[in-house]
Amino acid sequence: MFRATVLYGVKWNTPDPDPRPKALTYAAHMHIRLIDPRDTAWEQDHATFRVHFWDVPAKSSYEYEVLAEVDADELLAWAGEYATRRGWTYTVYVVVADASGPGLIRLAGVSGDPFANA
Repeated sequence: MFRATVLYGVKWNTPDPDPRPKALTYAAHMHIRLIDPRDTAWEQDHATFRVHFWDVPAKSSYEYEVLAEVDADELLAWAGEYATRRGWTYTVYVVVADASGPGLIRLAGVSGDPFANA
């Protein structure tokens, strides 16, 4: 068996007696490790998403909550296309809740304050 090691986008094949994937480094910033999927207490098939569109030149934002159950790939494709047609940027969030109340986890798009340098 060979182990595939991905480093800086280049795949190197090296002999490996254990064929399971090991920790990999990809593009020098993504570290991936093998896990036991039984370490979580729950999972949910559908999430509530929010999309924030950023019109930086106008210093405006438009925020939406996605009401239908959609696939994340479908949502990301739509958000990217919608923003590009208008010359905007976007951020897609997953809505979660903890003891302090609802919150957002960024899934894709602009990180931080898009108006910080405007």
